[in-house]
Amino acid sequence: MRLALLLIILLSILSGCLTSDGDEPEEILGETTVILRADRKTVRKGESLIGNFLSDVMLYYANKMNWMVDEQPIQFAFINGGSIRITKDKYPENAYPVGNLTNYMLDEMLPFEDTVVLAKITGVQLKQIFEHSVSGLPDGEGFFLQVSSTIRIHFNPKKQKQIISKTGERKIITPGERISSIEIKEGDTFKPYRPDKIYALITNKYIGTGGDGYLVFDNLPSARVLNITLFDMIKEYLKEFSPITPKIEGRLIHEKI
Repeated sequence: MRLALLLIILLSILSGCLTSDGDEPEEILGETTVILRADRKTVRKGESLIGNFLSDVMLYYANKMNWMVDEQPIQFAFINGGSIRITKDKYPENAYPVGNLTNYMLDEMLPFEDTVVLAKITGVQLKQIFEHSVSGLPDGEGFFLQVSSTIRIHFNPKKQKQIISKTGERKIITPGERISSIEIKEGDTFKPYRPDKIYALITNKYIGTGGDGYLVFDNLPSARVLNITLFDMIKEYLKEFSPITPKIEGRLIHEKI
């Protein structure tokens, strides 16, 4: 009888710690003061609040941990819009609402459990990366990049797009002419990128290992995969900066001419 009672108490405790499907309990990690839209049109065609937030999280964490690539500090971050998700059944407005941010919401937002990559590239490679990023416009593809506050990209989708071979060896057939300018923050000011300069970055593993057509990262010697997920980075970020209020800041400028 006593054993049966103990078992009942134990099961009661466990049922309170787990959800009905055996997952971890829902936990409030922080708050957002703005709506975070995550539909395809928002994250795959231009600058977005949610993309700014996630990119800034990566850069913040890299700087907090003093991560470097060959003794060069990380200067900017980017993440592909296709890695940012939302389920319309749960969120009919295709947006995470103002209020609490929970572990369930982050699982929904970033379902692929991606880790991150540190790498260094030349200015020439940097332009190749962003020519690819905007090559899917105006349709909007998953490889469109959201960027941190330390980089600004001006682009014109009406110009010649970058074209990558679809058969045989992966290579760039047409370089592309859509990127008008790239500026990198150095100290308190933004400066035009230089083709011959070396830049250090952080991105999600999918992009940083050559996924979604990012050929620059194919066998890139400096690329280093880290065993930490963006989910874990966000949890740390929210401990210090919640509530969050990301803004549209002119990081990705769509030129209309």
